[in-house]
Amino acid sequence: MEGPVGSKLAGRVRLFRYEIRRWRDGVIPDIAEAVSSPVRLTDDPTRASQILDLVPSVPALVWGRDDGHTGDMWNSNSVISWLLVRAGLDTDAIQPPPGGDVSYFMTGPEGEKHHGWWRVTSVNPPKSLEFRDGFADQDGNPAPDMPTTTVSMQLTEHGGGTRMELRTVFDTREAMERLDSMGITEGMREAVGQMDALLVG
Repeated sequence: MEGPVGSKLAGRVRLFRYEIRRWRDGVIPDIAEAVSSPVRLTDDPTRASQILDLVPSVPALVWGRDDGHTGDMWNSNSVISWLLVRAGLDTDAIQPPPGGDVSYFMTGPEGEKHHGWWRVTSVNPPKSLEFRDGFADQDGNPAPDMPTTTVSMQLTEHGGGTRMELRTVFDTREAMERLDSMGITEGMREAVGQMDALLVG
């Protein structure tokens, strides 16, 4: 099946269309980049065949947009998740492995983008997460001249709700002072300070 990339209008041009295919003895070019792979999800050949049979039914949503109104943009992870759920696999049992990389960017009040990366070092859903955090260039490559930090997050029960504790560890005092002078501490305080209102809303 095929679908548009970016927008339905752009999808009229062949360059802005994606394909989802299945073929015997197919090759995944970047398989070497996978973390903790392979992960066996089922030993049932019927269930495995069902996943392949569902491929032509994948909705042709706009790639990179939240057309499904799920809170996540439609991408390769979304396609895999859609297939696993439709095939009846227990997706709650699938956990992200340690060692995974995340690229992201933060948008400032004037629309400027600040790129960064995570390297996940420990995962214990739904209680804790630990990762290395650093700056990156526009292509997501780590900036070697910038400090990195180790961030740990803990979720615990508290008064009928959930308490989130974030702890940031700096490699050196100089790194902490440099990042603090760049407004990192204040930015984190403001970002975390909005969470209660966002969750209630």
